[in-house]
Amino acid sequence: MRPYTLGPDERPWELVHDVLGDRTGLRTVTRDVRRPTPTAELTTEARLSMWASNRDPADVVATGEHRRRFVRADGTITVDTGCTLRSTASAFHLTIDLDVKVDGRPHYQRRWVRSFPRVLL
Repeated sequence: MRPYTLGPDERPWELVHDVLGDRTGLRTVTRDVRRPTPTAELTTEARLSMWASNRDPADVVATGEHRRRFVRADGTITVDTGCTLRSTASAFHLTIDLDVKVDGRPHYQRRWVRSFPRVLL
């Protein structure tokens, strides 16, 4: 299935039905390339997917990935981030990953993992 595009400046959205998993999903991908200066280029790519169970409304997962690549004459910096939010009947579970590389070599990495009880939801 190809993504549906609303217009030339709109994000492509894709609705997906997982028959075997009995869930419904939404996916989107955006890409952009900018030249902030004549000698630099910034490339951005973002992906988002969300899935909801058709049997259990509390069973929802949202995953986002974001990548930035900044290229200049003196080097390349890439920043990759990922975030997953998963819900259950009793809690929300959040994981965030950060990975920074300079000229392809690891510079900084970190992971955050937290859970929050569902209160009034």
